[in-house]
Parts: sequence; C-alpha cells; structure tokens
Amino acid sequence: MSMIENPNMEWIDNNDGSRRYAFINAGEETFVKQDSKDECDINLILERWRTDGVARLNQDDAQFLDVTEVQDYHAAMNLVSDANSSFEQLPASLRKELKHDPANLLDYIKNPANKEKLLELGILEAVELPPVMSEPVPTEPTPAAPAA
Repeated sequence: MSMIENPNMEWIDNNDGSRRYAFINAGEETFVKQDSKDECDINLILERWRTDGVARLNQDDAQFLDVTEVQDYHAAMNLVSDANSSFEQLPASLRKELKHDPANLLDYIKNPANKEKLLELGILEAVELPPVMSEPVPTEPTPAAPAA
C-alpha cells in the first residue's frame, strides 16, 4: 500500500513495535488540548480495563440513592410526566417566577414567605387547628386506697 508523501506527516514507532503514519506539528501553535490525551486514548482505556476488568468511570458523579420505592423505569417516567403536567397547570406568572423548572417549586413551597400566595392560588389549603388551652386544668388527686 503506498501513501502520498506529505511534509507534515511521518512514520512514528509505537511502544509495541508497530508503526503509524501521523501528523507532525511543525512548531505551529495548536488549539488541541493535550493534557487529557491519555484519558481519551481508547488503547489506554482498554488496557486499563484488561488489567483488572473494571471500567474506570468518573467517581465524582456517583450517587447512591434509595430507589426501593421506584417500581421500574416506565413508572418513574410516568411520575415525572405527571409532575410536569401538574406544574404546567400553574399560572404562567408563577411558572415564570420559578424559571419554568418544576424542581424550583419545592423550594418555593418550603419558603414560609410564600405561604399567602400559595394559599391564594389554592396550592396550599388553610387548616384550622383546635384552640390551644392557655392554662392546664387542675385535676384532683385520687385518694389512696386504705391499707388492709
């Protein structure tokens, strides 16, 4: 197999004794980041996997969640869909205030300063609590049983 000679290309010896025809940067500035080249090299990734059989994943993004209540993926997606539908039924002004993100609604509901607006919109319902007694009612002590 013959290759067209290119002054910016040359044969390079690999560590395993094979050779490859590669582009050589002739002192010109490059815009390619080289500091993560080993992380992206499929040969190095596969070599790490072959040594211990474990794929190296980014551990920074690992999450450990209790998902015992989730039945399956379909049920979880239905739950998300229902939450989005309920959010879309809120007034447009409130959705805009929440930046059109249903997750922001949870923080909004938790904030006591928003209680009146949530009551006005019918998201919260006013609950009347029974009156609290200000003073305890005294009880008479029960007489002790006579000793026999």
